[in-house]
Amino acid sequence: MKVRLVLAIFVVCVSCAGIPALAAEPATASFEARESAAVGADAEKWTGEAVRILEAMQTQQREMAQELRAVKREIAALKVALNEPGFKDIVGGIGYILGVFGIAFYLHARRRHPRSGP
Repeated sequence: MKVRLVLAIFVVCVSCAGIPALAAEPATASFEARESAAVGADAEKWTGEAVRILEAMQTQQREMAQELRAVKREIAALKVALNEPGFKDIVGGIGYILGVFGIAFYLHARRRHPRSGP
């Protein structure tokens, strides 16, 4: 009984691995060849697409760098302009000085000419 079972398993294994496998091998090989050719064509297509996208990204990066430099220059110019005194600052400073002198002259005049009381 065991011998028949082993013999049956052996026959099934040989038939599965034997003639049908040999018949399927050339078809598998041609399928693999077609698949690898298709994959190669797709790879070339995707590689070209990747190169085109990479070039577009590099172009955008250069443009963004130029724009960033221009913005940095504008910010530097604004900082310089903010540090310089404007017309309002000059007039305000003159008014402050005149105000201090006015208070000083007022106090000086009160000491010289005291009020006569009632």
